[in-house]
Amino acid sequence: MSNYSADVLSLPAQQPTLLAYWRFTDAAGATTYVDSSVGGNSLVKNGTITTGSTSLVTGSADTSALFNGSTGYAQTGASISALNFARTAPWAVECIIKMTNTTGEQIIVGNIDASGAFTGWEVSVTGGQLQFILSSAFPSAVIQVLSSSAVISAGNVYHVVFQYSGTSAASGVSMYVNGAFVSATVLHDTLSAGSTTTTQKVTVGSRSSSAPSSQFAGNIQELAVYNGQFFNQYGLNQGVIPRHYGLMLGHLPLANTARGIITGGVLPNVWANVNMVYDCDDSGELNWLATMHKNGEINLLCNVTGEVETYACTASRIVTNLYFGLNIPTGPSQRTDYAPNPTTTFNGPPGIAGASLQARFAASDTGRGNATLYPLDDVGQSRASLNACADGMVIGISNSPLMSWNDFLNSASNAGGDGILKTGIQLMNQKVARIYYLGGNWPSSSAHVDFNFDPASTTASGIASQAAHDFFATMAASCPGVEIVIVGPEIIYGTDGSQSNVVTGPPNAHPPASGDPLVNPVKYAYDLFGYSTGRQSFATILVICAVRGISPFFEVAGLRGAAVINASTGNNSFDGATNSNVSYVRPLYTNTQFVTIANEIYLDAPAGLAKPSVPQLSGLGGLRTNRIQ
Repeated sequence: MSNYSADVLSLPAQQPTLLAYWRFTDAAGATTYVDSSVGGNSLVKNGTITTGSTSLVTGSADTSALFNGSTGYAQTGASISALNFARTAPWAVECIIKMTNTTGEQIIVGNIDASGAFTGWEVSVTGGQLQFILSSAFPSAVIQVLSSSAVISAGNVYHVVFQYSGTSAASGVSMYVNGAFVSATVLHDTLSAGSTTTTQKVTVGSRSSSAPSSQFAGNIQELAVYNGQFFNQYGLNQGVIPRHYGLMLGHLPLANTARGIITGGVLPNVWANVNMVYDCDDSGELNWLATMHKNGEINLLCNVTGEVETYACTASRIVTNLYFGLNIPTGPSQRTDYAPNPTTTFNGPPGIAGASLQARFAASDTGRGNATLYPLDDVGQSRASLNACADGMVIGISNSPLMSWNDFLNSASNAGGDGILKTGIQLMNQKVARIYYLGGNWPSSSAHVDFNFDPASTTASGIASQAAHDFFATMAASCPGVEIVIVGPEIIYGTDGSQSNVVTGPPNAHPPASGDPLVNPVKYAYDLFGYSTGRQSFATILVICAVRGISPFFEVAGLRGAAVINASTGNNSFDGATNSNVSYVRPLYTNTQFVTIANEIYLDAPAGLAKPSVPQLSGLGGLRTNRIQ
């Protein structure tokens, strides 16, 4: 069994049920083809079909079936009720094909009776275009949809998906090739009434009738039929389709946790990059990491703050060390060229969060440049913390622009005379198993704020987008064994693009004493940014994925491809065809389930600090930000 077929047979409960699965990996000369689903509806060979042909799944020892295009087709022994779809029933077909030619109409699978009213369903390739038909009577009561252009060429291998939502309208049809949605042209959209069920058998490689026609010329493998669409609560094509495309290409599946280091009984060492400047969600994320450290889920090595901002490091220290009573080192940014820009709408006055927290909870902390409290900068602290860990036992978690981590990657052996005779790239390869990053919208986004963070930068591209571009490029070229898992901020958006209801924070979860901003710095940060009743949980959801595992909360979508960041525009895209080290995930849990987890973690936070006696900054309440982190 290949990684591809293992995934098909183990889809999570949130995905549709497998009704039929003809893998066509049967032995050479086979005359029946096994249905690997619980349906057990084997196919019977007719004409010339060559089993034992070359696999269409890269790296797999499995085989495919070659249909000769003139006499070969395979059919169920009878009409199958589970595959006899009504017009109001959602369903999907998924398969891998390689066509000998694309001339004319060639049926992949269906049960349409060509000798009668043309009742039933089928999916096909017509002159290189994908075609979907669901019919009661042709052409008076039918949905017929073609891909807008030829997307299939002879001699190439394709992962193909057809989906129907049960709407009795052409708008309910969606088609995908190699993990990507393809636009469609509607030929008929007249199926508002009537029955689409038929007494015909299900046929692969030909149209169902007493005289087979429109026969398929080429290889078919891993043909699956489902009783619904691939989806989660955020919309279609979120996980299964791009992941299966990656598995078809031979990309290895992604383990639930990095090299099993959580389930293996050893605490993962967490290297955090939380900037603590632009949004209260930063303090929420650090709250979670400190809670998990204190509760024995992780070993929080350090936090590095990537902004040239005096009190970002102070805000980090207040949360981890003063509020939680830990001894977690913070490494402030070493840069002099990247600071919060007061002219942009999402920053507000520069340093507002750090300065406010410092004034209320740590007035004696002079922040960045304080050699006693912060003896190492972000690069130096990263090098020291990683070097002290066992090999392969570190996971990195970042919801911040990637300047700090990019600067770390570029650090030389014995950087700053630290005595560590390894470069940043060597430390990354030796110590880090996986990186979790919050940023971008995947699989693609234009000018995303995470990669074009300071549009008023003096550089042409913006320092943040250049750093992101360089970081992903260096990781792909020099650290291909370090996995990168991206949890995009879009995971908490609804299908209409609006922010969803994953709203959490100390105001929602804490008892009154620890929800007091006079004693709780995290609550104070939420109040500062105008989220006194909670905030969309971008970074905190990232922590769930990183610490508690991808499953059952998420599923892998883009699998081991390449992240491409345009250094000039901040655009991001995912290249699923390239076998590299980047994957992105989609959520399976509902908003309510995530909120429940979040509030439980906030409840484990301390009761609070002593009420401050120092003067408080005034006029800062209600500051909002559209920084998406």
